[in-house]
Amino acid sequence: MTDYPVRQMHPILFNRVMRLPRSLRSEVLEYAGAASLADGQIKSLLDDICALIEKEGQTGTGTCLTGRLHAA
Repeated sequence: MTDYPVRQMHPILFNRVMRLPRSLRSEVLEYAGAASLADGQIKSLLDDICALIEKEGQTGTGTCLTGRLHAA
């Protein structure tokens, strides 16, 4: 078994990831970890996800999901 260094995600980006719907959240975390994304790449990915959600008009728990995702 090989030990890989664990890189911590910036707390603000982690907060944004945790605001995603559960299915997206786990995918983003798995992808970011497996691909060893830098914070700038994670921010770009989250911005793209937010834009896609906004385009498709998805909401979460009665409030605008994109507003909650961009808040952090």
